[in-house]
Amino acid sequence: MVDGDFAMLEGELQSVLKALRATGIYIVAIHQHISGEQPRILSLHYWGVGRTEDLARGLRAALDRTAAGTYFASIIDSSASEASGLSP
Repeated sequence: MVDGDFAMLEGELQSVLKALRATGIYIVAIHQHISGEQPRILSLHYWGVGRTEDLARGLRAALDRTAAGTYFASIIDSSASEASGLSP
């Protein structure tokens, strides 16, 4: 089981929704906490039941569709390469 939330730019919403739904993760709510902010940030709450690996892949796919997820993935991948002695 997995449940939680994402904060993302408004333009990232549709691709995050598609990634979550593709792995059977349900969308519980979509809303905003602040009105009139720029860029517009949306919050998405999700919930899913399934194999741990499948849920993790779905969450990673959704995260990779956000600017923040892409940024953090590059840092993690770079750190893993450095730790293993491989260059990126």
